[in-house]
Amino acid sequence: MGEVITDVGIDLDGVIYPFADAFKDYCAERMGKLFLPDPTHWNFYEDWDLDLETFNAWLTEAARTHEVFATKEPFDGVLEAWKDLRDMNVKIHVLTARPQSAWAQTAEWLTTHGLHVDTLHFGPTKAFLATLATGKTIMVDDHVAYYEEAERAGIIPCLMTRAWNSHKQNANRVNNLPEFVSFIRGFNSNKVKVKTLADEKYVPYKQKKKEWNELHEKGRPYEIWSHQEQNS
Repeated sequence: MGEVITDVGIDLDGVIYPFADAFKDYCAERMGKLFLPDPTHWNFYEDWDLDLETFNAWLTEAARTHEVFATKEPFDGVLEAWKDLRDMNVKIHVLTARPQSAWAQTAEWLTTHGLHVDTLHFGPTKAFLATLATGKTIMVDDHVAYYEEAERAGIIPCLMTRAWNSHKQNANRVNNLPEFVSFIRGFNSNKVKVKTLADEKYVPYKQKKKEWNELHEKGRPYEIWSHQEQNS
């Protein structure tokens, strides 16, 4: 019997959070338009007559003034699937390419919705996830580039099917987070039992929040907090 999946990497935007919808609302308001087409490719802003420079500038402003990374509810099924992952005793690592300026609202959004994680990472690369795991690692993302990066690093890659990644052939795919959980459960079903995390020590969120904010102000790229002791 081989290694079981012990660590799970989960992208935010396009996987558990409908960023495209949130940013579309912001752009429509700013442009004075009642309608903008839904994204169908990665550079969707081009369909809204925006160039890359304008997109980046508006994204930075939207994160600061409209909390565009925290205004929407999670996709359907996310909350239930998250609980299932916790019950499976795997470690959850959230990895995002969001700007550092979105750290506070991202952490607050995750906590508000009870999406407690073991680590939260901001940065342009995700392959380092392979170095954090004690067993096999799996990662779900909606960006083909990150799928391929994970594959090269020995991480089991999985694409969250979206219009902008439909060109990728022969990929592991899921349509939602519950399907991703089923993929993990199926992989582990014939393996050894996942090591329980119940005896590990975690630092309560309330005690760590001040420290995270201080680290964020110093520009530290990777921030970590616990999923335990939420009622303390």
